[in-house]
Amino acid sequence: MPPKYHGFGDRRKDTFKSMSAAGIRRSTYVRAVIPTVDQDGSYVVHIYHTEDRARSWASILPLLLEAFKQGCGVETPSPLALVPSEDSLLCSCPEKDFKFVRCIFKCGIRHFQIQFCKKCPQHKLPIVLMRRQLFPLTPKNPNVAIYVEQVRSMHLMHYICRTSIHAISEWARAEYHYQLPIPASFKQRLSEALLMYARMMANLEKEQREAFNLESGCPACKYIHGSKTVAADGNFQLSRYSRTNERSKDVVYLGQDEVNRYWCC
Repeated sequence: MPPKYHGFGDRRKDTFKSMSAAGIRRSTYVRAVIPTVDQDGSYVVHIYHTEDRARSWASILPLLLEAFKQGCGVETPSPLALVPSEDSLLCSCPEKDFKFVRCIFKCGIRHFQIQFCKKCPQHKLPIVLMRRQLFPLTPKNPNVAIYVEQVRSMHLMHYICRTSIHAISEWARAEYHYQLPIPASFKQRLSEALLMYARMMANLEKEQREAFNLESGCPACKYIHGSKTVAADGNFQLSRYSRTNERSKDVVYLGQDEVNRYWCC
């Protein structure tokens, strides 16, 4: 049997001390432990840190961006798709590997056998999935991938509608439960994948701005010379009002004409 750590099963417990206002505080940090078997048949424990996974994401992010452009440039993603697109750019290495990946589409969940190459960095499993319009949930040997149209919808739900990752995960469990169960690690993996997808799309928009010489600066700073009046709204509704009320009748607004001209909605 593989070795276990007391009280935490297959998870390792590290305890350290830190100083706080109340005195010495003892903190516990739990890390995942992955037991494997080496060539001699003995168990070896590998600890997979969250920092290691973050570095893995950062290392493949440029490759994912190129694969995204290659995959979506050849074929436009369809919201009704239930089959990943073909990968016409796979390397010609004679030795290929295969893995079954659970693919989450808008209209259902399917299992597909994905062909990839372990030797070529541009043709590893996460990159091949991205070229086939499937965003991997993990940077190494992913078991689950989400179709680009579906991950885009989840991205909008989280960053535009401010829906929590927990709510999106529970929605996915209820939505797809009658077809195939969502893995237990889906919530944690989704939180990382949506962040990486957002970063990838931000890099893509930056490349497009630089390619077409588009500017993202403040128009007032470029076209209005001299001193400028800045209007701020505390409740973030982007509403600027020129009228006054009982609470603000004694407040003097310097440059009110400029505020009315450039900032009033």
